[in-house]
Order: sequence, then C-alpha cells, then structure tokens
Amino acid sequence: MDWAILTVALILALCVGMALVALLSCKVSNIVIFLVGIIALLIADTYLVLIYLQPGERSIATFLCLMAGLLGYSIGTWHLLHMDRRREMPKLQDRPVSNPGSLAVVYFSHGESEEYDQLAWVHQFREFDHQGLKFMPRLVRPFFFTVLRSKYMKGRSRHCSIHARMMQNLAEEYRKEGKGELKFYLSFLDAEPRPDVAAAQAYNEGASTIVVAKVFLTDSNHTAEGDGLVKGLRLEDRGVRMIYTEPLWDSALLRRSFLEKANQVIAPAAKATTGVLLVGHGQPEEWDLEFPTETEHENLFREGVLRDFVQDGYKRENVRLAWMAFKEPNTTQVVEEMAASGVKNMIFFSAAISADGIHSQSDIPELVEKAKVSKGIEIVDLGAWNDHPLVIAAIKQKIDQAMAKAPSGKSEHRT
Repeated sequence: MDWAILTVALILALCVGMALVALLSCKVSNIVIFLVGIIALLIADTYLVLIYLQPGERSIATFLCLMAGLLGYSIGTWHLLHMDRRREMPKLQDRPVSNPGSLAVVYFSHGESEEYDQLAWVHQFREFDHQGLKFMPRLVRPFFFTVLRSKYMKGRSRHCSIHARMMQNLAEEYRKEGKGELKFYLSFLDAEPRPDVAAAQAYNEGASTIVVAKVFLTDSNHTAEGDGLVKGLRLEDRGVRMIYTEPLWDSALLRRSFLEKANQVIAPAAKATTGVLLVGHGQPEEWDLEFPTETEHENLFREGVLRDFVQDGYKRENVRLAWMAFKEPNTTQVVEEMAASGVKNMIFFSAAISADGIHSQSDIPELVEKAKVSKGIEIVDLGAWNDHPLVIAAIKQKIDQAMAKAPSGKSEHRT
C-alpha cells in the first residue's frame, strides 16, 4: 500500500468531515462555498483511492477514510460548540450610592437573533449543558442548526425589535404618571445586551435602585440564568437596592389581552362556533424534574385564559390547550379534533411567547398547517403577546408590585 497516498486520502477525508459541520451550520451566504468545497474534496479523495491504490487495498482505505471523516466531523462539532462571541462587560465604577435615589429598570426577556446566528444557539446549548439539562447528543447538534437556518430563510425574527417597542411603550406609561426620570435598559438572555451588562450600565449611570423586570411567562432555567448573571455583579455589596419581579403567569391583565385580541376578530354571534387554541411551549420530562414551575406555570396560565374565554361566551369544548413540543396533546392533533367537532372558524395563540419570533412565526403555524382541515374553516393566527396595551399594563403592574413589596433600603454605602 502506498502510505503517502493513503495519508493524503485520510487528510482529505478528515477535511470533508470538518467541512460538513461547517456546511450544516454556516450562514446562508456560505452554503455554496462549503458545498463546492466538500464535493471537490470527495472527488479528490475518490480519485486517489481508485487510481493509486490496488483493488485489494481500496476497501481498507475506504473504511479508514470513513473513520477519518467521522473524526473530522467530531472535531468540527467540538469547534462549533466551543465558538464564542467576546462580550464587552462594562467596568463597574467606584461611587457613593444613596437609597432611595435614582431608579432604573432592566427590562429582561428571552431574546432571539433577528437573523440566523449560530452563536446564539451555541450559547443556548452551553446553558443546557451547564444546568445538566438533556437536549440532544452533541454529534447531532450540527443538524439542528440546519433546521434552524431553514426557518430563518423564510424571514427575519421580529422578537427583539418588538421587545424594544414594548419597553418604549412601558416607559411612556411611567412618563404619563410623571415618572419621566425613570431609566429603562433593554436586555436579553439569548441576544445582546445581556442583563448583567444592562444592570452594570444602569449602575454606572447612577442608579441606586435597579428593578429587573422579567418579561417571561414562567420561572424556568431562562429566568434562573438571568438572575444568576445579574447577581454575579454583587451590586448589593455596593449599596444598590436590587428588586426582581415575578413572571407573568398569574397576571389577569395578560390573560385579558388574549380575550381582547380574540374579540377584535370574532363577532359576538360567532363565539359559539369558534375554536380557540392556546399553544404552550413545553419542555422535556427530564427538565420538569429540574424546573417544574415551567410546565406548572404554563398550565395554570392557559387554564386561566380558558376560563376567561368560557365566561365571555365561547363554548368550553371549543377552547383547547396544546403543546408546541415535547408534550401531548400536540398542536396538529388538537386542530384536527376541533375541526372535526364542527367549529366554523378557529383562532390560535402562541400562549407562552412574549414577542413574535421563530416559534410563533414558524414553528407553531407549521404545526397548524399540517393539520387536515376542511378548506371552509378559517384559521386565524393571533401570534404571541407582543405590544398589546394590556401586556404593557401587566408588565408595569409586576414592576409596581415588586417595588411595593421590597424593603425601602435607605442606608448609604460607599465603595
């Protein structure tokens, strides 16, 4: 066997494996480059094996090349999952802090890249691994990026821009109350800036009380990580009064926003023949052991919305709950069951999604579209919470309640 030729063939196979990971996860603009590169490498590798090796050596060489390709894929996956984006963390200033004093609100929500960005989900995987939550085997994860990229190819995510608008509307509500001096800082878990950066900026700009307003439906691994980032700054040790709001699962105002949105598109006479679907996010059973409040809060909230719809005249049997992922009943199944029950039209909500993003713009609508439904049944997508006035009022109410419950903290502290 020509060992020099075999070595070159193995190196090419190794490169094919690494390039495959890049192809699966790269931005759309780079797909053709990596695809052409892989094809060229495969042609070169095949040429070397077929032309320069003897027939009896080719099967061994092919097996070794496959193993080299798998090794390259593993190396490429490791590199992908260890990529990171340098985060600029503001240096905390040394300054006197007086309480009570200036007040700041760190508006904190999930976050999502407006365009396809591998690093956002690399961070998400890292969060799951750090918290011991099982998601998917590491070697399978590059294929997840391919699926995610295909969703972004249908359009940008509006998630972060909607939250920016929601925060502006929230600030306007406080200005109407004569609290125009209140400063707001936007932050996300899976987009920039992160909540610790926003809290550090608020402190450096003079805040002596910082409210972390958690714009989430439930207590979950997401809120836990956000709290941990902010608490890691140890701003309390510098005399800052830190206040954390509760999630919105028990907000009557948030529930009412669902009913108001529905009644804007459903006439009173049509309520009895309208199907209403409240789609929850869902999480794996193993995650329920670590963060049971995620599923518990989703259920309690949607059951409350269900009762509100029934009290408003919608039929109980036509108001249904479903899950986007991990749990049953699934969305497609419930849509088909409602359609078979005789409803004339249908509306559905991405009930756990705070602002439109990939889940509400793509994942949940696709599940609804998969259902076998008569063409005569009109289905209306009412999306995520977004910037409905009652949603803004619900967030404000949580902030006000948290501030009312928190100790006054009038002591002074110098660093």
